[in-house]
Amino acid sequence: MLEARFGVNLQSDIGLLKQAVSEYWQQAGGVAAKMLPSLASGGMAIVGFFGILLALPVSAVLLVWLRHIRQQYLESNLYQS
Repeated sequence: MLEARFGVNLQSDIGLLKQAVSEYWQQAGGVAAKMLPSLASGGMAIVGFFGILLALPVSAVLLVWLRHIRQQYLESNLYQS
């Protein structure tokens, strides 16, 4: 159907595609192996940065929530009796 409509022969194109992908991954694998040690330390710095960005608002919400719970306890009959 594709050959009739677009003039594309899939059998020869698939072989060419496999060869191109194989060559690309061989080259990319060599580059990735050389860059991986530097990406690991840089990646951990990014994870740490976003961890701090997340921890700050979470801790602020927890603090407000704990203050609210403490105030409710101090006003309760359980504490006042």
